[in-house]
Amino acid sequence: MMRRKKIVRIIDFTLRLTVILLILLIVQFGIYSWLGIGSFRAFILKAYAFNLTFAIVFFVLVELFENKVLPHLGNAFLGFSIIKFMFFLFFLYTDFKTASGLKSAQFFAFFAPYSVCLFYETRAVIKRLNA
Repeated sequence: MMRRKKIVRIIDFTLRLTVILLILLIVQFGIYSWLGIGSFRAFILKAYAFNLTFAIVFFVLVELFENKVLPHLGNAFLGFSIIKFMFFLFFLYTDFKTASGLKSAQFFAFFAPYSVCLFYETRAVIKRLNA
């Protein structure tokens, strides 16, 4: 029964975050099209996929190792955030620097989904700590 609850929580987290990120992606593409900034759409898709993947992996790890990691959940959250940022620097930052377009548009392309995922990860940690 406990395993079923964990699977339901993982699916719920994944679906909610995916829907919110899809809505944000559509809005972001709309704004960029309206402003005439469309030269780095592939980077935007990579940024969304990157952030969604890391948020889901983090949540799954928290669910799977809930009993072991709960006393150190804050430290695990910070460590995972550092790992996520390191992966960003190694794998996406090169695209981030070389993508053509406005610097503020590049910044928003990555940090819009990053901030949404960070909010959901933080919310998940708070729920676990309060449970």
